[in-house]
Amino acid sequence: MQLNMQETFDKIKRSTGIILGDIKGLILKPVPSLKNLRKRTPMETLLYSAIIIFIYSFGFAITTFYNLDTLRSFSFLAGFGLIEIFLIIYAIIWGSLIINTLFLQIFVIIVEGKRGLFETLKVIVYGGTPTYIFGWIPIIGLLTGLWALILEILAIRELHEISTGRAVIAMIMPYIIFLCLFISFTLMPAPVPLDEFLTLNLP
Repeated sequence: MQLNMQETFDKIKRSTGIILGDIKGLILKPVPSLKNLRKRTPMETLLYSAIIIFIYSFGFAITTFYNLDTLRSFSFLAGFGLIEIFLIIYAIIWGSLIINTLFLQIFVIIVEGKRGLFETLKVIVYGGTPTYIFGWIPIIGLLTGLWALILEILAIRELHEISTGRAVIAMIMPYIIFLCLFISFTLMPAPVPLDEFLTLNLP
């Protein structure tokens, strides 16, 4: 029993060391750290995801709950308590993590990325580290989006073993498509009510 507890403690200690090392490395020395991510197992990646998403959700919940201006910006959270906001954001981020991974994988395949879906999950998880760690902080959070975008491009390059140009295309294409769709819907004329349409077409 004592031996099993010691083994469990050693595993927790090792996992904690890996996670803290990855966070520090991705912030201070991103390229060497991204290359090391090829060795990360699914369990290590999911554990890393759970922890950094927890950090972001907890920080976001606090800054939102105690800041009325922020709470007004996220009106769908009005009326919820601190713990409820945390749980809602935590669930939303996990959902977006899955969707973003699947969506990005399409464009990774288009640019002939050499690895599979799991490596794309790493791109979203580890590349988004600046946002998860600092994104909930007012003002600073605005800068983390660009930081994360650059890190995700580097992550695609290293983990899928493609050129920087192809990595940029894979990362930027979804934004271009979204922008084109947004502009198309914005410029699309509003539908004319049926009675007005019939009136306009009367001889």
